[in-house]
Amino acid sequence: MIAGRAREAVARGFRLLHVDASPASAPILRRCGFHDITTSTHYQWTPPR
Repeated sequence: MIAGRAREAVARGFRLLHVDASPASAPILRRCGFHDITTSTHYQWTPPR
């Protein structure tokens, strides 16, 4: 699935792909040629009462 989506992106002229990956799936993506360029931190906002 990853390779297919990457091929489609290349065919459409994109040079970069963005993937959110859990620590468990990151090794799979690395084996497919992806590498980290940044990290993100997800927060859940809770409105004040």
